[in-house]
Formats: sequence, C-alpha cells, structure tokens
Amino acid sequence: MDSDDSFGLVFVATMADGVTSARVYSSEHHAWGMPILLPSTTTATATATTRKQQQRQRVCVSTLGHVARSNTNNNNNNTALVYFECRWNYGILEYDSCKQQLSFIGLPSLCEHKCITLMTDEDGGGLGFAMIDVHRDSNLFTWSRKDDGDASADPSCGTWAQQREFDLDELFPSDVLFTPFATATRVVAVVNAFTDVFIGTVHGIFTVDLNLGRVRQIHHSSHPCDIGQIVPYTTFCTPVVGNGLCPR
Repeated sequence: MDSDDSFGLVFVATMADGVTSARVYSSEHHAWGMPILLPSTTTATATATTRKQQQRQRVCVSTLGHVARSNTNNNNNNTALVYFECRWNYGILEYDSCKQQLSFIGLPSLCEHKCITLMTDEDGGGLGFAMIDVHRDSNLFTWSRKDDGDASADPSCGTWAQQREFDLDELFPSDVLFTPFATATRVVAVVNAFTDVFIGTVHGIFTVDLNLGRVRQIHHSSHPCDIGQIVPYTTFCTPVVGNGLCPR
C-alpha cells in the first residue's frame, strides 16, 4: 500500500491448459492489468533441467500458497517482490512489481515435496523458507536465497543456502511431534524471523519463540489438518467508501 492509501493486488493462477500468469489490480485506476505470462522453454534444444522445470510449471500455483514480500533488492530499493508457493512444493513463483515480471524459482532438491513456509530471511529483506523434516528427527530448518549465487552447494538451484537448524525435541513432548500422520507436523506461518513461529501438529497449533525456547498452544485440534493456513498481520486497513477515510 502506498502513502496515499492506494494499493495493488497481485493474482496468480495456472489455467487448465497449463499456462501460468499474473494480473495486477490497481486501486488508483480501478482496473486489472493485462496478463503477465510465466516464461517457459519450448524449443527442441531445451535441456533436461528446463524441460523438468517446464513440466513443474504446469502445476504451479497452490490455492493455499503463502505470500512473502521483500521491499529491497540490489538494484532498486522500492521494488516489491511477491512470492507464491507452487502446488505440491515444486518451487516458488516470484512477481517483480518493478519489472512486471513473473519467474520460477526452484527449491533445493532435498526440500522438494516437503511442506515449506515462505518467510523473510534473517537479514530482513530476502526470500527464505522454513520447513520441518519429519524424516530427520523432526528438526526445523531455515533456508535463504542469495542473489549473488555464491551461497548454495546444490547445483539444481544454485542460490539457496541452509541457515539454521533447530531441535524441536527439546521444546515439544515426543507424542506431539511423532505421529502416524507424516504431514501433520509442519510450519504453518513465520513472523519476525524466529520470535513467532506457528507450528501445526496433530494436537493443534503452537507458537514457538525459537530464540527463547518458549512454546504456547493456541489451538486444540482432534484432526491433523484442522487448520491448514495462518495469515498473520500486524495492521489492517479497510477503506471507507465515500469519505476517503481509511481506519487503521
């Protein structure tokens, strides 16, 4: 949202024919812009990697995807980057508001098909994600993406680096983390890096302060997927029609 209370809305979807595009709504012009297509490689000389990526892009946008925003990059401090998770966690879509460009970001190979949650990295401006690997003692891992390309040892994506690892066994009873439901234990949302992490379990939703090691249950559940998504916010603005006021 701009200082004059105007705003833009980004809508990204994959159609039945496999074409993924973004459209932007401008409150200033009261109109939707033209579709911005996700580039894909269609030439006969495409490499195996690009063909694999192209196949993934046909199932791109998750209806329960999270959105993270970054207001800075190396070239333009005013650029807003909006990120969308791909269905089945194949990768991430990035919308660049300055370039009006939609692009695909691959995940580290060991993180594919895992339940990831997008977040702002520890530096406070870049793209990152958090995940719990139920096959690795239910530890929580955080990753960040670097623009300089020096951070990743995984050649399939080239820009990701694992940042931190947290042992959740020290914070949760064993019957909370280890359940017959493999996807029940997951990161649902991340706020303020590591001071407010929402973790979903078969018993409900917990908030965790990873820096202080504090855990608090905020929702009790009898179903492992009772709450699939949390959208945290610190301020909320609803325009009032007619008088130009915007309560906060």
